[in-house]
Amino acid sequence: MNETLGTIEFNPKRISQRLTEQTPAILRVDKEKIPVEILDIGVSGFGLHAMVGVDLGNLVELEVTSDGSLDAYICKVVFSSQEGRHFRIGLEIVEQEPEIVIMSPDDEEAH
Repeated sequence: MNETLGTIEFNPKRISQRLTEQTPAILRVDKEKIPVEILDIGVSGFGLHAMVGVDLGNLVELEVTSDGSLDAYICKVVFSSQEGRHFRIGLEIVEQEPEIVIMSPDDEEAH
């Protein structure tokens, strides 16, 4: 049985959450920026859809923007398979970069 939580579909048989809407993100491979769509989010990583493949074992950075903030994840490519003209990519999270908070001088005086 599936339950819908906002735009995320929850299936108790899956460990990961499959998104009902694909979320755009940027995959940085070396200095190249590759636009991707996040298909699902799991406990340890992401499932992506891209127009190009990525080599297995590569360390990459996934940039996800939501609610005006940017989250960056250092990931290892654990799956990359061509499906027609597109690629399905699996990433395992190695590290999440800390969120950067920029305070104005007024905020600093309050602390």
